[in-house]
Amino acid sequence: MLEVEIKARVYDLEYVKNKLSLLGFKYVGKFFEKDYYYNHPCKDFKETDEALRIRICNGKLSITYKGRKLDERSKTRIEYTSIADENIFKIVEALGFKLVAVVEKFREVFKKDNIKICIDNVKNLGTFVEIESDKYDLDLLFNIAKELNLKEFTRKSYLEMILEKNI
Repeated sequence: MLEVEIKARVYDLEYVKNKLSLLGFKYVGKFFEKDYYYNHPCKDFKETDEALRIRICNGKLSITYKGRKLDERSKTRIEYTSIADENIFKIVEALGFKLVAVVEKFREVFKKDNIKICIDNVKNLGTFVEIESDKYDLDLLFNIAKELNLKEFTRKSYLEMILEKNI
């Protein structure tokens, strides 16, 4: 599945939330997510721009593989996700994958048509907005970002940001 996404730091959260409502986005809910990122035993995902993540969200587990970024303007990449249970940690570690970092965040989700907007308050990083779609239309995503007065964009994942802070 293709995940088309842009991300920006947020400085005026109330403006963003009010504007989302005016633009017709519906509030879905607030979730706590704890993401465990692993590195491959035979290649460095940092070098190949890939990721393997186990996520716990509201007591449910999933595992996701993310391929390398596909363009220079966004975080668009191939992504495969599957439901998992607590054995997934044992399976991944038995295969030789090593835990790299844990990312914790509170996420508020808003949706309209095929657009999902997440407001993420990430532990030790701050607040960001991710604008996602299942269609490759970056102009649409950047137009929504402009409406939300977002300016400081990044193609880095939360994992990349946390690893940079720990260096």
